[in-house]
Order: sequence, then C-alpha cells, then structure tokens
Amino acid sequence: MAVEDLMGSYRKGGQRENIIQGFVPANPVKITLKTSVRKELKENAFNGGRDEDPLEHLQQFYEACESQPVPEGVTEDQVKLSLFQYSLGKTAKDWLLCLPSGTIKTWRELEDKFLDRFFTEDQYKERKRAILEFQQEKKESLRQSLERFKLYKRRCPHHHICAAELMQIFVDSMKTQQRMLLDASVGGSIKNKTPTEVEELIEAMCQNEYNKDEDKDDREALLDQLVTSKQETWSSNAGVVKKGGSGRGMPGSKTT
Repeated sequence: MAVEDLMGSYRKGGQRENIIQGFVPANPVKITLKTSVRKELKENAFNGGRDEDPLEHLQQFYEACESQPVPEGVTEDQVKLSLFQYSLGKTAKDWLLCLPSGTIKTWRELEDKFLDRFFTEDQYKERKRAILEFQQEKKESLRQSLERFKLYKRRCPHHHICAAELMQIFVDSMKTQQRMLLDASVGGSIKNKTPTEVEELIEAMCQNEYNKDEDKDDREALLDQLVTSKQETWSSNAGVVKKGGSGRGMPGSKTT
C-alpha cells in the first residue's frame, strides 16, 4: 500500500534533482567545454526575443561547435546536445529547462523543437514573401542581386518553393539587358535548360561582371597614379622656376 505524503511535505523533496540538473538529453555525456567556446556561446546567446533570428543563432552555434574538440566515443550530436544550453539565455533558457529530461535522443529533435518554438509563423511568412516578391534594385549589380537572393533563401530554408520556380523568380527580377544576355548565351531561350544550368550561366555572367569591375578599378588606379606623378612633376618644375627667380641667367633666356 502506497504511503501518502503529509500535507506539510508537498513543498519538500519531490523532483528536486531534475530542477537542479535542468535539461538532460536521453544519452548524456561529460564534455569539458573549452573556455573560448563557452565565451563565444555566451556572447552570441539567443534570448528568445521577437527581434532575434533563431536560424542565425543556429548558424553561429554550429560555428562555435566546430571549435570544440569531440572526445573519443562521443558523437557530434551528443556534443551539440550538451553545448546548446550554454548558447541560450532568458526566455529561451527557461524553455529548454522546461523540456522533460531524458526525452531528447538526437540533435535534430532538439533543433526542430527549438525552431517550432522560436521561428514564428510571421517570420516564416515575411521571409517567404521576400523570396516570392524578389526584385533587383535599381543600382544593384547582377552579382549583388544574386547574393541577396541567396541570402533570402538561406534565411528561409523551409520555403517549399521548387528549384525551377526559384530560378524563374530570379530571372524575372533581372534587368531587361541582363535577361537578353542570358537568352543570347543559350541561343534563344532558357526554357529548355535546367535550373542548375541556368544558375551556372548567371554565375558566369556575375563573374564576367566582377572581372570588368576589377579592370575598371585597375584603370582608375593607374589613372590616379599618372595624375599624381604629373602633379609631382609640375610641383618640382615650379620649385625650380621659383628658385631661379624670373628666369634671367637661365639657359635659353634673353638678357638686355
């Protein structure tokens, strides 16, 4: 027969060890956290604010984990599960500590739960809309535009837009002359090309654009050098004239 707790004892004992331990994964391991890694995680802590980016936080977390040695017999999943608590603060830390201990077996499970909680529906809709309504800016080069488009895709990895539609969105955003050059490069139209092939062609156009920019910079640098050299020559000649007075006594000058 089970013994009931006394009325005055409900505030004592209980699951105290779980409260002290906080979040514990299903297969916990002991890891000596590098001081530099702990510092990096703390400096880039995610607090759970609406203005914070959970995807960006995960990227920073992955980079920090790369600096943490993985002990023999320990998996990278276990390292991430052990370190993640040090990368959170405030509301996000409270959320993690409230997860039932021993229930999370893989890093993917914890990552999914984290995104389900902090990557809001409004953030998702806003970022997907940025992809769907993408337009090249007036003074933006093709290379700059492509880099911005890639950034939008990275910031919304679960956009569920197929590769062909993504490529069409970007092609439609290109300036008229750029689209004409793209069509000319395939001898007519890109419709018979795969999204990968079209992207490779655009990358090649960006590289050509970059090379032209470099050539232009080199020409401008050379022109600056020539102008500076000419100015120094004029300054030197002016100094000689000034030193010689009005020019009397100088070779080639007439005297009265």
